[in-house]
Amino acid sequence: MAAWQQFMNQGNHLFTHQKWCDALGYYNKAITLLENSITTENADIQQVIQGWICGYHNVATTYEQQGLIKLSRDALVKPFKQMLALSCNPKASQEMQLTASSALKMTLPPLLEFAKNHPSEFKFINQVVEQLNTYDQLGHSLH
Repeated sequence: MAAWQQFMNQGNHLFTHQKWCDALGYYNKAITLLENSITTENADIQQVIQGWICGYHNVATTYEQQGLIKLSRDALVKPFKQMLALSCNPKASQEMQLTASSALKMTLPPLLEFAKNHPSEFKFINQVVEQLNTYDQLGHSLH
């Protein structure tokens, strides 16, 4: 098992025991390892990106459990914005662009669920929709 997976599992264990700060620490360690490994030649790009998104989703859930709604929202929005930017980045490899485009599908359901559970934060969904419309206008598609 990769080190980032061990950190993620430890964070999940701590989350289960409501040790929020400690869980966040492990999730952030996993995210950092994943960010550092994305430039490694032998990295499985798809696994790295999926793990990275999962790490941010875990961070968002942990913040949400503590009532830190804006931090939770930001942790959900970051992977969406990063994957959108990466999928449109002409300097990124085609594999990276395709993986990021596919990963966008992973970022949307948690955003929509969050907006449903926190209507006061719903307006950011309009920004997400606007970004997706721009993405579609550039000739990309999530289908």
